[in-house]
Amino acid sequence: MHDPTLLFDTFRTDRLRSPITHDTGADRLLLVESGELTLSCRGRTWVAPQGHLLLLSAGERVDIRGIPGIGGLQVDSVRLDEPVIAGFERQHRLLLRDLVDGDAPEQLVFTRSTESTLLWNHMTRSIRSQLPMAMIEHWIQGVLLQLALEGWRLPFLFRSEVPARRQVERVITRDIARDWTAADVAAALGVSEPTLRRKLAAEGTSYRMLLEDARMNQALQMLMSTSMPVSHIAHAVGYLSASRFAIRFAARYGISPRMLRSVRHESAPML
Repeated sequence: MHDPTLLFDTFRTDRLRSPITHDTGADRLLLVESGELTLSCRGRTWVAPQGHLLLLSAGERVDIRGIPGIGGLQVDSVRLDEPVIAGFERQHRLLLRDLVDGDAPEQLVFTRSTESTLLWNHMTRSIRSQLPMAMIEHWIQGVLLQLALEGWRLPFLFRSEVPARRQVERVITRDIARDWTAADVAAALGVSEPTLRRKLAAEGTSYRMLLEDARMNQALQMLMSTSMPVSHIAHAVGYLSASRFAIRFAARYGISPRMLRSVRHESAPML
């Protein structure tokens, strides 16, 4: 059974954060509770001050820099799983395409209104209270609908054909601990393995790269937002060997998992 609490993460620090490159394995809605975030992707830069919302699309490679405010830097993150997005698109896609200018520049940063703030609070309470997933999805979709009705351009409403890499990411992130093979993912998508590999190659990536990205991104989030032992995190993201996981993590981020955890604890704000 899906654990609702895994949808929600909170990151806190009182130190200036150097830019970090993050590959989003799933759509994510973020709220800057304190401080400021600067995001760069696709040749553009967005600044999200305190109190603003951000929407990151799956498959995006984003450079993120955090600047603490008076209360440090705190960012809350809600993962928008595929059933939530699919349900939202089915119910509202045609209506919202008429309301929102599809030719307007894509937005990643949104100003919160009184209504979207109220809906966000209901959403986070439903997740923390571990209400049934149907209720949680209702509140998540409520936040998205309110943003769209206010005229904000939600990126996923204007996607055409879903890229192969995103389809692969969707499958892998449903059960990140599973020992996925390319054949497993191809079967889940209803295509042959050679066809899947050709599509990914045409998009400039590979199955192995996407699997590694998904595992590393999930591990980074767990290291920064939980107290789970590193060895448990390694197993939770699909690595049988904690030492192998540590080597891969350090090669990717330039810091070992234990050192990152140590830095995080040192920079935690005093309560």
